[in-house]
Amino acid sequence: MTNFLLPIIILLISGGVFFGPTRTILNSLAVDQAEADKQVSAVKSIDGFKASFDRKNEVFNTISERDKLSLEAMVPSTIDNVRLIIDINQMAVNHNLSIKNITIKADADNNSVGPDSRPYGTVSLGFSISSNLEVFQAFLQDLESSLRLIDVTSLSFIAGATNQYDFSLEVKAYWLKQKQ
Repeated sequence: MTNFLLPIIILLISGGVFFGPTRTILNSLAVDQAEADKQVSAVKSIDGFKASFDRKNEVFNTISERDKLSLEAMVPSTIDNVRLIIDINQMAVNHNLSIKNITIKADADNNSVGPDSRPYGTVSLGFSISSNLEVFQAFLQDLESSLRLIDVTSLSFIAGATNQYDFSLEVKAYWLKQKQ
């Protein structure tokens, strides 16, 4: 009878050990393996991002300092209203003009409700100039060829005496927002 009961008892004990503590350990190992797989995947992803960063950094380093300064002038990283007014005034002075009645409106395009996810901001600058048509056209050509990215959004004029006009302009300039 012991020959018959002994194998059954051993089978029951081994089943209890397997479905008890051994099964718990195996389940724990499966969870640990899944976490290890996630970490390996994250490390591979980081390596890919680092390689991409290194490639982009190499390209950035090939850009000359002069070109980097030109890019910064085209779309600056700060709003810098004063610099914008000085630049436009300098263009006017080059044509013996002076700007007057200056108005500034920051973030001219943000008519939406909620957070602004655009990578750039805008500023509108309004001003007036008195000039004849030929000189004013030369001034507009200077605005057009300026390194700073500027859009003329509004232009109106009032005719004056002897080929003199009072021009009112509104221009929009852009700046890059800093990533957070």
